[in-house]
Amino acid sequence: MSDDASYASFLDKANADSNSASTKSQTASQSKYTTNSVTTSVPSSLQNLSATYVSDTDSPFEPVSLKWSQKSLPGSKRLAELIGHKAEVEPVEEKDFDARGQYHDVLEKVKAAGDGKVAVFRVAHGGTRAEYYVVSLDGKEERVVGVKAVAVES
Repeated sequence: MSDDASYASFLDKANADSNSASTKSQTASQSKYTTNSVTTSVPSSLQNLSATYVSDTDSPFEPVSLKWSQKSLPGSKRLAELIGHKAEVEPVEEKDFDARGQYHDVLEKVKAAGDGKVAVFRVAHGGTRAEYYVVSLDGKEERVVGVKAVAVES
């Protein structure tokens, strides 16, 4: 009987250590592939979107709201600075981002939150991971607003 209890205790301890390490690893992995996307208030229309970006792993769209006092949207280099990213950021045509028309509602919400125009950027994280930023200019509030989603592209 004590052998069974000892073995069960051993298994419980081993599983607890394994689960703890897995959670820490997953959290570190997630933070490694994300950027700073909120530095000012987020428009209510962009909070709690139910849409997801479909890639090898589906990812929810998250709000973006960055302080920006310029009269036009930032280019790739300035966006990289705003989000604290040191690697490649490249513009993506709206038609290429939404080739199948599945993100029409997301694009329209971003346009409505800003000036009616939208820009899409791909933020490379090395290998197969990237983030897509869909942004618009909100000149009244001096900010860039929109959404982002993490993508795994193999």
